[in-house]
Amino acid sequence: MTVKKKVYWTIAIIVVFGLGVLWLIGSIASNLEKEQTATQLRQIQSTQENLERLVAENINDETSLEDLKNENLVIYEKSDIFIKKESDKTALVNYGQEIYQILSLYLKPRENEVKIMIRALENQNPSEIGLITASRKTAEQALVSLIYLDTPEVLADIHLQLINNFNQLIFFLTNMENVLIKPKIALESAALYNPALIELWNTIIDLDNYLSDYDVVLKNKIEVDFTNYFND
Repeated sequence: MTVKKKVYWTIAIIVVFGLGVLWLIGSIASNLEKEQTATQLRQIQSTQENLERLVAENINDETSLEDLKNENLVIYEKSDIFIKKESDKTALVNYGQEIYQILSLYLKPRENEVKIMIRALENQNPSEIGLITASRKTAEQALVSLIYLDTPEVLADIHLQLINNFNQLIFFLTNMENVLIKPKIALESAALYNPALIELWNTIIDLDNYLSDYDVVLKNKIEVDFTNYFND
């Protein structure tokens, strides 16, 4: 890869992450006061600046994230999940209760994995990686549960999107775990991780909205606390 191509690739990474930041701000603006939103914007922009600098420092690594995606990232299809014809209220209630249990385990408060990864790289501290590994394992448990969950036919598309959201996050987290070995791939994955996480949460919101429209009340309404997750 030529130096020019490397520079273009780095710019592309930064642009993608920048779009993710704008998306994030748009997603949380309705749930936070203006002062909180401004504070979070500064925090996320700081994370972005760190990513820009670190990617630039590690630009000589020739491995391609796109190649890894093509080789290792599985895209699940409807034939991979358990779809049942029943879509009456009983089926939706049962599904809603199961999905709540699965998601509530994953959506527990924790530190943002991108910040953990940057700290591990800057300090060359492998002990920090365990926190990313823990998030990855929790996501894997959720993924397996979702794959084997009986899903009403009317929710098959949303459920499949949820599965692929989780699988994408697992792919990025796995790369981020290797930040001390393959920093460029880890940094590129980190630049795409938060936007992918927003995709997951938007899918969850779509699912919750659908269930609410059919008067199916989850054990607790699924909500995401962006404040704690993106705070330093």
